[in-house]
Amino acid sequence: METEAENAKISAKLHEAVLIEHTIVDQVIRTCINGLHIDNTPANMVAQLYHFVHVQYLAALSNLLRLHLSESMGNTRKAVDATLTAYELILFPEKLPMYLAREWHFQTIKSRIERARKGDPTKYPLAAGLLELHDIGSQYGAHADVSSFIHRMKRRPHEDSRGIIQNFVYFQVPESQDQGDAHYVNLFHNFLLMTRVFDPFTEKYAPINFEVWRADRDRKLKEYTEVGMELLARIRKHHAEEAAQK
Repeated sequence: METEAENAKISAKLHEAVLIEHTIVDQVIRTCINGLHIDNTPANMVAQLYHFVHVQYLAALSNLLRLHLSESMGNTRKAVDATLTAYELILFPEKLPMYLAREWHFQTIKSRIERARKGDPTKYPLAAGLLELHDIGSQYGAHADVSSFIHRMKRRPHEDSRGIIQNFVYFQVPESQDQGDAHYVNLFHNFLLMTRVFDPFTEKYAPINFEVWRADRDRKLKEYTEVGMELLARIRKHHAEEAAQK
């Protein structure tokens, strides 16, 4: 725990310029669940799911700061699951009893929405990117898939060239400043992306100027997309240069 606390302090210092954005993302999400005036049970459940997404955002950020990338991805995956559930309840509030009864319809909401979109791409239009995010979170963060071990092992040739030394790591340190920054920018983007699903709920129940709030949210989404692409280009260039030197 002492090491994790030290990791968080170092991460906060190294990525200080990017982490300033956390206060913006946190406020965007938090504003929508403060002072709600709920008038029905389905809306109350959507509010709880929105709060769950915010909790997972804070947990994902905390895990990133402490160098637990896989756990952060697991938090993101849980948030997507809550967002897809809210999507279904916003579109079909009459299905709330099924959710409360933990029926299979909601236990498999991700695959259900995925199948619906394959049959008709116009259905659940806001779910497209979230479904991909759910898959990534499941593969690398939420399950013991073999892919998840990529972030938990370091391998190098043995000095005698006859074997490999394999180290198991407890903390997943970014390879570069750009890669570390990219993790935070992606996190900010992904959680703001989830808020779009809640827009009909937010517009109706949150005591805010919805049009102004949405414009600010969408502007930040665009900004994080552009910054993320710039970081990705630099990371790829760095990897290409390293490969050329070998």
